[in-house]
Amino acid sequence: MELSRVSSQGQVTVPRASRERLNLREGDRVAFLEQCGAVILTKASVVALRDLQDAIRAEADAHGVTEEELLRELERVREGRWHERTS
Repeated sequence: MELSRVSSQGQVTVPRASRERLNLREGDRVAFLEQCGAVILTKASVVALRDLQDAIRAEADAHGVTEEELLRELERVREGRWHERTS
């Protein structure tokens, strides 16, 4: 367990080991997630990616698209983009 103090301005220093584990660099944005009575600190980009995945899943469900169909279509698009770049 690592500890830090809250400053008079509400700032907290993220301990070096935690910064390294999260690959946090100066200027990175962080998110505070509340789950089961605890607060979890994570990189904001992780939260954005999770939100995007949830939005895609909801859209696919609304249109009756299965995960397998979505993955096949993504692979088809990826292959098309690869061929465009290498041609």
